Amino acid sequence: MSATAMRTLQLCLSICVVILFCDRAKTSTTTLRSGKSKFGPVFITITERPNQPHPKQVLIRFSGPPDTVVSVDLIEQDKAQVSGGDFVSVYAFEFHTDLTIVLNSRATSEGLGINFEHVVTGYYELNPSCNIDITSSNVGEITTYTIVVSEFPGETEGLLDHDVRKNGKLISSTDYLTTEENQQSTLGNVTTVSFNRSKLTNDNVDLTLSFL
Repeated sequence: MSATAMRTLQLCLSICVVILFCDRAKTSTTTLRSGKSKFGPVFITITERPNQPHPKQVLIRFSGPPDTVVSVDLIEQDKAQVSGGDFVSVYAFEFHTDLTIVLNSRATSEGLGINFEHVVTGYYELNPSCNIDITSSNVGEITTYTIVVSEFPGETEGLLDHDVRKNGKLISSTDYLTTEENQQSTLGNVTTVSFNRSKLTNDNVDLTLSFL
């Protein structure tokens, strides 16, 4: 792929860290995830379709978890398994300049988003790769999640996203979460988030954390 074509793509790897669960252990450390991203490589071919109702076609071939769901511009597509553990999805549609492709796996709580800012016909080969290590530590009533990202070829600044709800309604996280993001260390880029399990439980609060 040319340097110009490379600049038209943006990748976003999303790891769903945890959906809160009750753990009464007083002191413990658990490795939740360790290793490479489960997606990649990804091959995308965009072709013209002259004299067809949909003038462009997108062919997506990728390696990933077996339960992966492909979405093109928020519309889920079917997939078929091919040899070598790869998967293929074909979508014919009309678009103008932007295109978003998302691969999601519930089994690994992982997703890969690919955003084409200026779509042109051609062949794109993507090899997203990084090490992602997530550990959970319990000390008394305090749980701390530590996310370390390393060996990533691009910028390593991540974004910790959270969904805090009480009785089903979205609320501020200020009273419940303590976070430190984008800490640089010899291990890589480190993000930590801590919360009091009893406070969440007693206040009937549900918490979902995602790391992008």
